[in-house]
Amino acid sequence: MLDKFAVARALREIGMLLAIKGENPFKVRAYGEGARALEEAGGDLAALLASGGLTELPGVGEALAKKIAELHLTGATPLLDRLREELPPTLLELAQIPGLGPKKIGALRAELGISSRADLETACRAGRVRGLKGFGPKAEQRILVALERAPPDGAPGCS
Repeated sequence: MLDKFAVARALREIGMLLAIKGENPFKVRAYGEGARALEEAGGDLAALLASGGLTELPGVGEALAKKIAELHLTGATPLLDRLREELPPTLLELAQIPGLGPKKIGALRAELGISSRADLETACRAGRVRGLKGFGPKAEQRILVALERAPPDGAPGCS
């Protein structure tokens, strides 16, 4: 069983992956709002589920409540499983690079096939990123600087 914080992380991951895919922004936002409401909710998630109070949280409707319950009880949900199959996990690592949000990551993936830090660095060094809408030479340079400063894949970052 997942606690409310683990469920909230899963909801945020769903939201991020949906955003990278270019899904409806209202749907994407709903997952973030649900995660926030869950984290701010008092008490234990199991008690909240047992009382039927999940849909009383701001931003949590029936559909999201069902996913929350499923994540809590099983540790998984078909939507997250499908998104993880469709999109490489390295895409989420790109979100750690300053200036790269889901829309830009989605554009990099769609236009240049970028799915990892190594792909991104190669594309920046070749000058291919600057040609994308929303990017330019300065953005490309900022990405390279951020990649040099960021810890390598899998290494813990400094906070």
